[in-house]
Amino acid sequence: MREKPYTVKEFFEKVKEKICNEGNWPDGIDYALPENKELEIRSSEFSVVSQVAYGGSEGIYLDIYLDGSIDEKQEKYSRMRIAVIKTLNESREAMRIMAKLGADWVVDVTAIVNENMEDFTWDGFKVQVYNSEGRKCLGYYCMDKEQARKFYEKYSVTYKRVTLCDMESRKVICDSAAKK
Repeated sequence: MREKPYTVKEFFEKVKEKICNEGNWPDGIDYALPENKELEIRSSEFSVVSQVAYGGSEGIYLDIYLDGSIDEKQEKYSRMRIAVIKTLNESREAMRIMAKLGADWVVDVTAIVNENMEDFTWDGFKVQVYNSEGRKCLGYYCMDKEQARKFYEKYSVTYKRVTLCDMESRKVICDSAAKK
């Protein structure tokens, strides 16, 4: 679990590295740049959207957007561009290559978020329930501390270990195993 949220730039680099390591980064890319670089991604409440279009002067552009909320405190959903990738080639095949790269971004961003959900959850509280073998078996995220405490107390009665964590500080504030 990360100790601080990803910035857009850090997340861009992580996704690009995954695409490259999988052998899916195409030749002929003129540049690939993150946008809104220092903005923190504090929520997973977004979808990934890729958009491929011919440029105004030359080449083909691939824009990567996060559609939704990257911060639980954000009042409304929005669309934010996080990356622009360009090739100077203008052929039909280049358009297909850029569209495939856009699909790779959608798949890989989704996979990274789903596999590392806690790295994208920085607000609220998490109740984690462990089974008799000590493995995680249930988990709840709550924005409200009192609601999280109710889940914690409910499951503490029937499970050997339940923890309550403040997601912003990353600190366990209650651990039922410590009481038993």
